[in-house]
Amino acid sequence: MTVTRWLIRTADRIGMIRDVAKIFFREGVSISSMEVLPGKIFIKFKVDPVQSLAETIKKELLAHDDVIDIVDIALQPHEQREKELQVVLESVNDGIIGIDRKGIVRYINSAAAELIGIETNLAVRRPVREVLGNDTQLASLLTGQSFDNRRMMTFTHGKNVQYLCSGHPILDEEQ
Repeated sequence: MTVTRWLIRTADRIGMIRDVAKIFFREGVSISSMEVLPGKIFIKFKVDPVQSLAETIKKELLAHDDVIDIVDIALQPHEQREKELQVVLESVNDGIIGIDRKGIVRYINSAAAELIGIETNLAVRRPVREVLGNDTQLASLLTGQSFDNRRMMTFTHGKNVQYLCSGHPILDEEQ
């Protein structure tokens, strides 16, 4: 299976997304991801290159009156933003750990992993308390409270590690 990503430039009208999705459905191709902006549909899908379904779909889309053109793209907008953020987070010398509302580690950069002596893949998807130890400051993040420059200590992998820590929860728009 080949992953294909397109930018489909279209007229900006109600029903355009449905029209595009119907063509994929008719050809039996599942859409992996779709992002929509006015006049632009970013789409990602997988097809067997031998069957040349991508070309068939492209011809059908281009035959549609409201499709302006179709361009192959390397990444969808959200994938591009994610890669850019990853580069930024990995390029800083400070340790950065992202946790979700339940206190599960969702991200840890290599600087943080090195500081606490753990491999990044072993820290992700684990409770932060297992990674850093029990700390009331980290627990305060889960209640929406921020803190800055707190001296913290954890015992991990046979050594005591002291560090300064700041924590700022990312809240939903409603919070």
